[in-house]
Amino acid sequence: QSLLHEKPYHNEPSFEQDDGSGDIQRYNDKILHETVRVAVCDVMEDTIQNRATSSNGVSPIFQHTRRQLFLMYHERYLHEVQRMSERNDIRDGTQFKKMPFECANNGMSGSFQWTKLRTRLGKLHATLMSEIDDWRRQGAEQTSLLKAHHDAAVNSCIHYLRQQEDRIRHEMPEGASIGADETNACVWVATIFGPSETLWDGGMFQVEFIFPPDFPEAPPFVHFLTSMFHPHINSQGVPYLRTLVIWKHADPKEKTISALVGQLISLLTVEPSPEPATHLNNTAADLHFSRSDDERKEYKRHVKRCVQRSMDM
Repeated sequence: QSLLHEKPYHNEPSFEQDDGSGDIQRYNDKILHETVRVAVCDVMEDTIQNRATSSNGVSPIFQHTRRQLFLMYHERYLHEVQRMSERNDIRDGTQFKKMPFECANNGMSGSFQWTKLRTRLGKLHATLMSEIDDWRRQGAEQTSLLKAHHDAAVNSCIHYLRQQEDRIRHEMPEGASIGADETNACVWVATIFGPSETLWDGGMFQVEFIFPPDFPEAPPFVHFLTSMFHPHINSQGVPYLRTLVIWKHADPKEKTISALVGQLISLLTVEPSPEPATHLNNTAADLHFSRSDDERKEYKRHVKRCVQRSMDM
């Protein structure tokens, strides 16, 4: 309930007004800290360790959703931790202030530990990327077996992609092409041509798809290889794609490779959403949605540089 209000202090009965004590901001500060500590770090550690039971109520059912969201938002988490750690009033070791409405059995106690949070976030991201590297390695090994005609030893992902390869190519949306790596059937690269009459016109943008051994039950890892500057794409090239987030419950028609490429094209043709939850690059979002003409022009200059770099690759 508290997290549904930008100043949750005011949700408490009799605390609707600002009394000038500064407690409103202090309450927000510790909510942010504990959200990253518990809802992000604790939950993701339970997810990665595949714990069947968890004090945080983590269910294995949503493991793909949590993994995808973490890879999308990782940079935002780090940005917030870094921003907060630079404040002198809430340095590492500073105790949380007890709010007037908190009590022993209903409150947040503890201290700010930004350095530990930063370390945990880094380890979580490294672990997830290591898993994806394992997919790539397994894909190369499986492809070698396939070339040696050991089809029976090849996993279901390879068989699925082989069976669907012609269909995938045939169903590619206009303005895009795709193909598998010759040495790795689980790694595909799509090329998206910048849509005409958009800021991205004239560019050629490469996107890598890395498929897990249990694809299509689990979603692929998707990221731009080409440098992008877009509110819905983080600096590591990971895009905000709703289908990847809700993979288990998405419409089967949206879970095809051609549909995913179509969604990537839409990122470049449709105006970015103002919804903050979809913003993975805060700098790009701030410039694009700025009321300042100069800042909006700066956004366009960034995009133009991306287009130029894409042609130089």
